[in-house]
Amino acid sequence: MLLVDCQKLWTKHPKLGYSKTGCTFARVSRGLQSPPYKKLRRLLAQARAEAGLTQLQVATRVQRPQSFVSKYENGERQLDVIEFVAVCKAIGVPPSELVEELA
Repeated sequence: MLLVDCQKLWTKHPKLGYSKTGCTFARVSRGLQSPPYKKLRRLLAQARAEAGLTQLQVATRVQRPQSFVSKYENGERQLDVIEFVAVCKAIGVPPSELVEELA
């Protein structure tokens, strides 16, 4: 985690709006490796396997390359909500079912 000391930034760059009194900011990760997102990736891969589908078959159904499926299953890419719903439909699992398992 990258921490930024505002006092040092203010000293070097007073016109950027950092507080002279000092504060600390933490960089927020995209969450690809967070426990909930790891669980979602596992659930999607498991649902695909249980449906007897290959990554290529799912990719074809959502009109994307096979690497699209590989990347979200391996945590190299995040799905937005529209993509998540499309993938769930392609796999044949209700999106709400997977969301409930995350809660």
